Amino acid sequence: MEQVALEWHGPFPVGENGWAAHDLMDETMGIYLFLDSSWDDERQRWFGHELLRVGLTFDQSFADRLSQYKYDDVGRWLARNARGNLTVKVARVAPIDQGRITYPLVADIENLLIAALQPPGNIQGTRSYTGRELEIINSRKFSPLPEVLSTDDLR
Repeated sequence: MEQVALEWHGPFPVGENGWAAHDLMDETMGIYLFLDSSWDDERQRWFGHELLRVGLTFDQSFADRLSQYKYDDVGRWLARNARGNLTVKVARVAPIDQGRITYPLVADIENLLIAALQPPGNIQGTRSYTGRELEIINSRKFSPLPEVLSTDDLR
């Protein structure tokens, strides 16, 4: 079974001023999550993340890919369905066996997350997973994802 690590960053608020400035927003391949999050004024932190949508970027920066949602049907759906604050988390992909990061690998990661977690903002890939045998190890700020997710969890 192939193993990959996802190093999560965020959540970053989605708002009128665009995406939060972060070095990772210039990365050109990875996975992102749109979340419905709550803000704790006292502790100055986000909490209570509910997964709304999983997506990927490849050969396009996170900032460019995420900005495409501002004016499309998915972006409007996200805005309507976030009861709290719409936030986004982004993750770098790191193959544990030090293999090459390819589009099919990133697509399989996205598809496994969608098949296992069934986010309401994703339609394709919710009924089955046909990708490679894969284990995803999430690190850093990965809530609401499990720490480890694999194709074995779909059986």
